[in-house]
This record gives sequence, structure tokens and C-alpha cells, in this order.
Amino acid sequence: MLHLIAEIRDKMNNLDDELVYTMVSMNVSPNIYSIMPNKVVFSFEARYKDAKTISQVEKITQGPSKSSGKEQCEVKITKQWDHKTVWFNEKLVNSDSIRKVDRANCSAPSV
Repeated sequence: MLHLIAEIRDKMNNLDDELVYTMVSMNVSPNIYSIMPNKVVFSFEARYKDAKTISQVEKITQGPSKSSGKEQCEVKITKQWDHKTVWFNEKLVNSDSIRKVDRANCSAPSV
């Protein structure tokens, strides 16, 4: 399964630099340390301002029907949510206060 996740990440990284995607969760079953899991469910979300790029993201995730690793896991993809971009409204939040935010204290590392 890690091969599949790595493939998706590699392809996503080749899209627009402003594309934001996040691995949200990963659950294995059975979740017992001495048993090899036979089911892995993971989710991620992708955010971008342009529908064309999001369409490319969907094609990447719909592509594999089996992982390319030696385990050859069956892959099922389910799109769970879709909504249009919500643009920032400067009337609701004072843009001067946003510019003053100390970005060094707000950033978090992401993989």
C-alpha cells in the first residue's frame, strides 16, 4: 500500500506547485501488531483554485486498480466530497491584520 501512496504523491508533486494535498488518515485492519493487515483505508484531500487541476488529481487517483508494489493490493477509490473554491473575502477579515501575522509561528511541516 505504501507503494501506491508514493505513486500518488509523486504524480501530485508534478502538478502545479500551488496544489495543496494532505494525507488525512490511514486505518489498517486488523490493527493488531502481530497480524498482517488485509485491509488499509486511507484518505487524502486536495485543494486548488482551478477545476482543471482538480480534474487531473481525480484522474491520478482513479488510475490504479492495483498497487504496483509486490503485494498487488486491489484498489477502490471513492470520491466523498466536492465543492467549489471559496474565495477569501477581505470585507469579512481585515487584510492588514492578516499581513501582520507572524508566518514563522503559523507554519507546520507537511509531508
